[in-house]
Amino acid sequence: MAMAVSAGLITNEGITRREHWAQRLAEQRQSIEHIKFMEQNQIDQMVLPDTPAVPNEEEREFDWLTQFVESLPELRNEYAHGSQMLHANVLRTFQIVCDLINQLWSESSANPAGS
Repeated sequence: MAMAVSAGLITNEGITRREHWAQRLAEQRQSIEHIKFMEQNQIDQMVLPDTPAVPNEEEREFDWLTQFVESLPELRNEYAHGSQMLHANVLRTFQIVCDLINQLWSESSANPAGS
């Protein structure tokens, strides 16, 4: 995967769920901001505003591919050598793999000379 990233065969832009994941990052950031506000003001209850979190530039431009490249060997070893680790994100995994396969074997990569 690292070679495919370096060669530009797969890109973050080719991951279809990036916007959704950026939204999730924004929601996590907003939750942390609310918790910090409560801690700083020493309150234990708060009515949260009914405004959706808006992803910032860092969340929209997050480098998912680098995270995948760095974490996949550890995940592979965890499963290959036995694990009690369970994940409820099999659909997410299928979506990621589908996006990567589609980038690697797109029509343009299958026919680089254009013939």
